[in-house]
Amino acid sequence: MPRGTERSLLAKLGAAQGNLDAEDLEAACGSLGAYINEVHAQMDHRLDRQHPIDLINDATVIRQLLGCEAS
Repeated sequence: MPRGTERSLLAKLGAAQGNLDAEDLEAACGSLGAYINEVHAQMDHRLDRQHPIDLINDATVIRQLLGCEAS
């Protein structure tokens, strides 16, 4: 994965963690949604096939566990 893409995705995950630490569930759900959207956008450009599917599935499970609304 290119370094810039990795940094951007990690920043979104870090934001979600910070939101959870601050007990801001809505913002955490939004950050995870933004992460999923970016992974989707990079699927055919900078990421191999299986890796993005795994990343999206993991983030989706976390969103479900947190009770985030479907997006």
